[in-house]
Amino acid sequence: MSPEKRARLGHSLSRRRELLSSLLGAPATDIVIAHNQAGRPFLPDFPDVSVSFSDSGAANALALVRSRHVGVDVETIRPIGWHAMLPMLSSEDEAREVRNAVEGAGGLAAFFCCWAAKEAILKAAGTGLKGGAPRLRLPQAFISGQQDRFSLEHDGLSLRVERFQIGDLVLSRATSV
Repeated sequence: MSPEKRARLGHSLSRRRELLSSLLGAPATDIVIAHNQAGRPFLPDFPDVSVSFSDSGAANALALVRSRHVGVDVETIRPIGWHAMLPMLSSEDEAREVRNAVEGAGGLAAFFCCWAAKEAILKAAGTGLKGGAPRLRLPQAFISGQQDRFSLEHDGLSLRVERFQIGDLVLSRATSV
């Protein structure tokens, strides 16, 4: 890892502890962030709290809920070989809808919105992208940008998924209901 990347990671971890400190009312030095075998973060001293983190470039996201599951993903819209990534993200039918959205009015934001939503869902389920993004089916109205929220069932969880876009940042949050 480059010294620059290591410094960014250290700063990000420090900011996460500061935010968690203010949200949980505990000193930042006492906030312990651990990870289970699947890599999902958790707070051993706050067993009723579900937490999720994401970063993309200089952007960081943190989601925290009590007594429910949560997943968050933030993505910077940027030039990327998205065509090659579609089979890792979507089924053939859904990939066709994503291509139509990207090539239409949605531009690259459509691809990143789908990516962020699926990653948030899979983080809430505790698997991350290893959980099989292509087996998730997003609503066509979400893919095309006509709606920013939807609900779905995944791996025994009822989830509410929301998308937020500010400039070149896309953020999705999935919360169990």
